[in-house]
Amino acid sequence: MDHDETWQHFFRKIDGSIGSCFIDTSWAERGPDSSRPLLIKLSCSLTAPDEHGMPGEEEDEVIDALETDLLEALEDLQDASLTAVLTIEGRKHWYLYAKHDRGIADICRVLAATHPAHPLGVTTRSDPDWLGYDELLPTDEEVRFNGDIEVLAQLEAAGDPCTQSRPIEHMAIFKSRAEADTFAGWINANGYTLDDITDDDDDEWIITFHNDAVPQIEIIAEITQSLADAAAEAGGEYDGWQCRIVTE
Repeated sequence: MDHDETWQHFFRKIDGSIGSCFIDTSWAERGPDSSRPLLIKLSCSLTAPDEHGMPGEEEDEVIDALETDLLEALEDLQDASLTAVLTIEGRKHWYLYAKHDRGIADICRVLAATHPAHPLGVTTRSDPDWLGYDELLPTDEEVRFNGDIEVLAQLEAAGDPCTQSRPIEHMAIFKSRAEADTFAGWINANGYTLDDITDDDDDEWIITFHNDAVPQIEIIAEITQSLADAAAEAGGEYDGWQCRIVTE
């Protein structure tokens, strides 16, 4: 490692499938490393993926051991930087940027001997602008989708099965009262109840409103997507949701 890494996890929507992606977002701020213009993708197939294409608990431990050995081997190689790891549709992919691919085939051969159930395939392509990395960064929609999942996980951790309808409280932010009023008209016309419009010390107008819904990801994701689109069209930004915990 030759920089401060910032690894973040996102669920990605790629060609209709949900994938689990860990990505070093520090490269998004630093920009492409011109000394590593070669994209190397190492991939293996899962032996027993679940219905979502993810490894089960036992295989996950085996894959973790493979990844540990891979990272140790890459440290010895020194010329490659791991930028992202994607698991999707029963396969796991490691994305590297490197000066060259010398030594990669040897690493794969060694790992195939120690992890025979998960041999690694290799693809390479010239990618000096790191477009392959950019494609793995989450979209605004995916950032919002992951935020929804995080709130639901917090509810479930508190003992809420998320099966009962309850008020879902939302907030949106605008730069002017006119924009806020435009959005308020939209929410009133689309089944939401306006709670308040206030201005803060930063000359921003904050709208709070709610609707009744069951907090499940399919329902919440559709709601937050429509609210984000409507807020953006009015000139503002949807700022998320919360709800009370229901344990019975």
